[in-house]
Amino acid sequence: MTDGQKYDEAPDSPTGRAPETKRTLTFWKLCALTFASVAGGPYGFEEAVGAGGPYLTLTGLLLVPFLWSVPNALMTAELACMMPENGGHILWVDRAFGSFWSFQNSYATLFSTIFEGGLYPVMFMDYMGELLGVELQTSARVSIGLVVIVLVTYMNIKGTDLVGSASVWFTVASLGPFVLIILLGLPKLDLIKTLDVVPEHTNLGSFVTILLWSTSGFDLVGACAGEVKNPGETFPSALSFAMGLTLVIDLLSMAVGMSVVTNYDTWTDGTFMEVARVLGGQWLTSVFLFGAAISVIGLLCTLLCSSSRIVYGMAMVGTLPRCFAKTSKQYGTPWVAILANSVLMACVLVLPFAALAQVRRGHAQV
Repeated sequence: MTDGQKYDEAPDSPTGRAPETKRTLTFWKLCALTFASVAGGPYGFEEAVGAGGPYLTLTGLLLVPFLWSVPNALMTAELACMMPENGGHILWVDRAFGSFWSFQNSYATLFSTIFEGGLYPVMFMDYMGELLGVELQTSARVSIGLVVIVLVTYMNIKGTDLVGSASVWFTVASLGPFVLIILLGLPKLDLIKTLDVVPEHTNLGSFVTILLWSTSGFDLVGACAGEVKNPGETFPSALSFAMGLTLVIDLLSMAVGMSVVTNYDTWTDGTFMEVARVLGGQWLTSVFLFGAAISVIGLLCTLLCSSSRIVYGMAMVGTLPRCFAKTSKQYGTPWVAILANSVLMACVLVLPFAALAQVRRGHAQV
């Protein structure tokens, strides 16, 4: 079997070629998927301020996207246009570097996405518990987490058209609180005073890790290249728009936040809730918590969409059994890969949040 042939074969195709996928991802849907794959908003970016201070944070937000995100996005757009098929970087690495590095890349990616997927339902329950003012018991947390996973699994099996449409609304809901924070906080913006502050302690390792993790992820949407309409035009324009939107929202949100909460050494995950409280009181804090909860559902839905295509790609290159490349005759989605990912994500729900976060951060550092 030649290298070209092994990608075209599929276990459920009578012709020996991969089944045609439904190209339903349009410009706006791909923009929303890209935005959710990268970050879904500045959620979790607060630790960068505590680790590096305001000056390094704003400088990093201005420089790193052009040194890190732009090459990532350009690479994804180019390769997705050259090979407009599902599998993304699993196929790219295998074709460029062979089976050894394909195996390493495949299982490192699978490991990280499973644990990251298990993290999002836990975050959703934390945000909802904070919003409702209740402490959820372990049994309730696991039950709600399973319901969330079942919901996004159903959406993914129904197809990327539904996932893309939902991602547009997830993006609106997750960005809404930050738009309000920016509008209410612009009159209080004071960059001169903010940049004059020198942090007492810095942790450059953590700062760089958070900055790179928060501005990466463009390659994930390449896994869905087989379902993008007119990929030659859609990929470059959608990735450019999503990257610009991410940069503007992150930069303005951080600048406003640092202007109103000036104790930078205490900035950590969740500090934006304090920013919302200072700017708008309890109502804006509640809006922020609701937006954060919706955001993590969108992140999980998008992650399952891309990671299932990664599993599909692994089956196509031979690092997983070929049964994982089976697709639905009705929806054209890799339903075996979707179900397998969902089950694995559900299995890690019982792990503590700190353990899941540590695995995610450890992968980002690697």
